[in-house]
Amino acid sequence: MTIKVICNRCGKEIDANTYSFSYHQQLGYGSVHDGDELSVDLCPECTDELITYLSEECRSEEHTS
Repeated sequence: MTIKVICNRCGKEIDANTYSFSYHQQLGYGSVHDGDELSVDLCPECTDELITYLSEECRSEEHTS
């Protein structure tokens, strides 16, 4: 039986054995999200978009620091 996961960004149904990005974390203290649990699953396309976005942001921050 194949387990399906829903991409939290686009809503696409993806195979649990092939999705690209999964992040599950209980958030630490010191913010408005104290103790909240964060669970994110992304399809390959949304993972690529996230990596591109973060890569560009990190490069731009290097030049402004």
